[in-house]
Formats: sequence, C-alpha cells, structure tokens
Amino acid sequence: MRFMITFGHTDEELAAAQWAVAEAFRRAIGRSNVDPNTQQRLCEMLAQAPSSDPEQWAAGAAASLASAIARLRTDVEKKDRTLDHLRRERDSLNRTVADHDAHPLHEQIKTLSEERDHWRDLTISAERRAQTLENAHRAACTENDQLQTEVADLNRIIVEQQMALNGKYD
Repeated sequence: MRFMITFGHTDEELAAAQWAVAEAFRRAIGRSNVDPNTQQRLCEMLAQAPSSDPEQWAAGAAASLASAIARLRTDVEKKDRTLDHLRRERDSLNRTVADHDAHPLHEQIKTLSEERDHWRDLTISAERRAQTLENAHRAACTENDQLQTEVADLNRIIVEQQMALNGKYD
C-alpha cells in the first residue's frame, strides 16, 4: 500500500484556483457599473488574451488593459490640447469684441445710428401726416366742388325767378 502525503496544493488545484480567479475577474467586468459599450469592449479585450494557462491569460489581459489605458490617456491629452486651443481662441475673440466695443468710433456709430433711426421715424410720421392731409384736402376739394355746383344751381334759380318777377311787373 502506498500512501502519498501532499503538502500544500497539487498543480491541478493551483491551476483551477488561478482559472477561478481569472473567471471571477471576467464576471466582475461583466457586472461592473460602466456603460454597456465600455463593458463590451473590456470583455472583448479579455477574450483576446491567450487562454492556454492562467498566467499567460493574466499577462495578456494586463497588457490589453495597459494598452487601452495608454490609448485613453493619449486621447484625453489630445482632447485637452484641443480644448485649450479652443479656449485660447475664444478668449482672443472675446478680447477682439471688447476692443471693438471700446473703440471711440463704435460709440459715434451707435449715436449716429440712433439719430438716423430717430429722423427716419420722424420722416415716416411726417409722411403719414402728409398723406392724411392730402386725403383731407381731396375730400375738401370734392365738397367745395359740390357746394360750387349747388351755389351755381341756386344762382341760376334766383336769376330765373328775378327774370320772371321782372317780366311780371313790366
């Protein structure tokens, strides 16, 4: 009878434990609270790691994650540079606008524009008043013509009556 005394764990038990850790890591990624797109990309990166033994898988997964972090850092730095450039451009444009607004001619242009608008409003008002007066003049002329026609008719009647009276007393 042969007895084996094993101190510690067998190689198979160690490999199973290592794979259990790798699987727990995969499951944790799958249950993480990141957006679904990021979660899917992480799962795809871990699936690409070599799976012949747990140590190679862990090394491949670590390399994939390190590469992804490096790409993200590069992207963030590029976006930061773009953002800094846009902020400087915005500040420059704000200074240009402030310089433009502070220029003495700008105030003169504003004053002249206000005067122009005032005179334009007065002109429009005067044109409306002139139109009203023209309409009133036309109405008065029409009424005058009617009254002159009436006066002429009345004068003719008076002349006829006067002639009739003169003819009666002659």
